[in-house]
Amino acid sequence: MLDDYAVLRQITPAIAKGGVHLFAPSEATRVRRNVGADTPIPEYIAHAKNPPAGAIAYYYLPSKPAHPVTLEVLDASGAVIRHLSSVAPAPVPEASHPPEPSFWLAAPYAIPADAGLNRAVWDLRYDAPPSFTHSFEINANPGETPASPEGPLVLPGTYTLRLTVDGKSYTQPITVRNDPRETTPVAALAAQQALMMKLDAGINAALTDHDAAIALRDAVQKAAGANAAGDVSTAAAALVARLDTLAGNPNARGFRGRGAAPRAPSFVQVSEQLVRELEAQDVGDVAPTEGVLASAHAACEQLSKAESELRTIASQELPAYNATLTKHGLHAVAAPTLPATAPGC
Repeated sequence: MLDDYAVLRQITPAIAKGGVHLFAPSEATRVRRNVGADTPIPEYIAHAKNPPAGAIAYYYLPSKPAHPVTLEVLDASGAVIRHLSSVAPAPVPEASHPPEPSFWLAAPYAIPADAGLNRAVWDLRYDAPPSFTHSFEINANPGETPASPEGPLVLPGTYTLRLTVDGKSYTQPITVRNDPRETTPVAALAAQQALMMKLDAGINAALTDHDAAIALRDAVQKAAGANAAGDVSTAAAALVARLDTLAGNPNARGFRGRGAAPRAPSFVQVSEQLVRELEAQDVGDVAPTEGVLASAHAACEQLSKAESELRTIASQELPAYNATLTKHGLHAVAAPTLPATAPGC
């Protein structure tokens, strides 16, 4: 039983005797993973796994490479939107204590890199955005439940696969067609993806900003030292507390009751809100409503507010702290290079 004739149609004796070869992939169909039920098919009912969902890339390696093999996906502009490697990424921390039985979970994916014919699968998604926390959305596919958030699905169109083996790259174009059962207008798909990419950019920016705040906090603590004078110690403690609050605690699960004063947004809180907005768009293909757009805009405004506070700390409070350090003959903290505001968010 064969599920793809791509290799048989292209293979020649020269390829079998030659070096690395990336075969032209078959057309891929943009479909969403089944998330419609929580109960798998019982084992006593005869069934088999479906073919891999996404684009299938075949490549021939005459021998096992000395270095990790990578498979990248480039969009029409030449930007890398997905990076796959023969080295499996580390599992997310939540995989050690998932909310459902672990047999649902998908293992971190590594593309094969063995001598002979290899097959890798791209699930037609962008790279997953970095997140402080992850979840596993239970579904009817045991062993295939990925960690959330996932990257957005790509739009139908033409992309490029780039295989890199021991420093040399090989490319092939690949066409992604829309699900033939899809009734959502192309314009609606484009509007939804534009929103998801905006949220993705915000999630990435929130992590970068968080790391910048933590790096500045550490530098402030190091400059003060363990036996700082009273005014240095006081100034350092105040600045450290401000930066800690702004960065946020990924492990905190606090609750603000009724009547409590609203807290300034932290980068962790903003990231979690943006992740929720992104995951809400991954349930199906539909144009975003005005309410959805307003909610996403509000989350992006919170990110901008937190970024503005970080810049205020760096431009106003850090110079005042440095003046206190200099007064005591201590080295000043270098002004950090802060990241640009999230594009489009």
